Amino acid sequence: MTEAHKICDVQHPDYITMRTVWRQWRLTYKGGRWFIDHYLKRLSRRETADEFRERKEMTYCPAFAKSAIIEVRNAIFQRLVDVTRTGGPETYRKAVLGELGGVDLFGSTMTSFIGRKVLHELLSMARVGIYVDAPRDMGVTLKEKGSRHPYLYTYWAEDIRSWCRDETSNDREFKSVVLRDHPHKLDPNTGLPLNDVSTRFRHYWINEDDGFVWCQFFDENGDLDIENPEAVRLDIKKIPFVMLELDNSLLTDASDYQVALLNMASSDVTYAVKSNIPIYTEQSDPRHSSKHLRRRPQGVKPPRDLLNGNIDHSSGDNVGEAGTAQKANAREINVGAGTGRSYAPGMDRPGYINPSPEPLQVSMLKQKQMKAEIRQLIHLAVTNLEVKMASAASKGMDNHGLEAGLSAIGLELEVAERKIGEYWALYEGSKTAPTITYPKNYSLKTEADRFEEAKHLKDEQDAVPSNTYKKLISKRIATILVGHHATNEELKRIHEEIDAAVGTTADPDIISQDVERGLVSAATASLLRGYEVGEAAKAAAEHAERLAKIAAFQAKGGGANQARGIADAGDGDESQREKAAAQQTETDDVVTNKTRGEAK
Repeated sequence: MTEAHKICDVQHPDYITMRTVWRQWRLTYKGGRWFIDHYLKRLSRRETADEFRERKEMTYCPAFAKSAIIEVRNAIFQRLVDVTRTGGPETYRKAVLGELGGVDLFGSTMTSFIGRKVLHELLSMARVGIYVDAPRDMGVTLKEKGSRHPYLYTYWAEDIRSWCRDETSNDREFKSVVLRDHPHKLDPNTGLPLNDVSTRFRHYWINEDDGFVWCQFFDENGDLDIENPEAVRLDIKKIPFVMLELDNSLLTDASDYQVALLNMASSDVTYAVKSNIPIYTEQSDPRHSSKHLRRRPQGVKPPRDLLNGNIDHSSGDNVGEAGTAQKANAREINVGAGTGRSYAPGMDRPGYINPSPEPLQVSMLKQKQMKAEIRQLIHLAVTNLEVKMASAASKGMDNHGLEAGLSAIGLELEVAERKIGEYWALYEGSKTAPTITYPKNYSLKTEADRFEEAKHLKDEQDAVPSNTYKKLISKRIATILVGHHATNEELKRIHEEIDAAVGTTADPDIISQDVERGLVSAATASLLRGYEVGEAAKAAAEHAERLAKIAAFQAKGGGANQARGIADAGDGDESQREKAAAQQTETDDVVTNKTRGEAK
């Protein structure tokens, strides 16, 4: 290998093109002082280094682009609990649940690993790599193998230096890959990591002679690694590396917005701090305070003949000489709560003024607009996403709208996880790879948005006299309210129960009114309220039994309501009507009875 083509100098054309923007995307998502140090600019050339340093110390990072990315990540992350993983080697089935040390040997489940280490990298950088590694000596028998199993770790986009795809099989396989590692140097005495990170390159390729995967390590200078100088053969015939890609980062446009927002916010903070000091003003007559008027310096007496209009040139104190010229000195006055000032008649009273708040208000309004636009840009970027190297199943999807963009991200994760399961099975010598299925529906709506949309649909449910229409609306309402929490099986069961329901509403007020008006039977109302079949008959029998007991008790004269009959047998409003009638009778008696005479 020539000096010009050392492994450390090898870079893919896409890597060379994107490395200039990766830095801005990463710092935009990382935020904090890293973002401020790189993208805060001087206001003008007149701002000194000390003023700039002081302003930087007061500047905060407006990480609204990061907030929008996290919103998208959470929308997908909360659906990962619905991912089904079946089949595959036994170690895979246990590791994806967090057993045997988890999928990364740090106790992570597959859902946790994808959500915490992969998803945010994919959304912010549009590319992330996952390497499926395994112990060199996996063992032959189960006893030799023990709990050892393959494990995963990620590579940032900046560390995937170069690659060559195997176009003969499919675009997900590689013929050659160059990766960069950053291992910590260890203290030889304690074995603890030092504050020093080294750089190492690893090159994977498929040997055309035997068809197996080979790996070789190099140091930061591109020379063979001293500790591992020999090439190592892996006992698999596919490079166990998965690279997830999106068409564009969600920060492609929003990162520039955040840079502009950072500098605007920094300027506003400085303006608010430094302009929060009132300025003392006092009216003065320029004829008395002009700097062009000649004044006698203190301690210098005028020439004796100056009063007579004659100038004594023999005097050494001539007022026209440079030595006696007035020096420009700052005028200083004492101001404050306990100090008074006099002013001449006809002149305005001295006072304090403050800078106008209008520039700050305009800037704050613009920043508010930019904050909203950052979120819109992130959502627009999601909407425009398409699945890169999509599978045949994904090509039939309707790739329109925000939810379709989220589904595209989910499909990219699904395809990648299937490749992980395939490589895991190759290490284990298993012929059966696991089956992975991701949810198809995702949403960025808040709970308030869901309730508002469901309320609107409920109001429109009775607009069409069609039971099919009403049940379809009911299924949409159920999907909006609980679809993001329920599994696919639970949501399917909910829809089936809505189709099998005898009515189109479960509102207790509506059902109660329909029963009172004689529009529906008690048995049907019981079913609509979710009770078991036959509950209405049981309730009617118990009600009749209770009426019989009351009637028997009142027949013996022991009831206080004997004159009224059986209270439970009434319509429920009899006592209220009797009370109202008694009150009306009393009122009429007061008005008509005039035995007390006229009022005086």
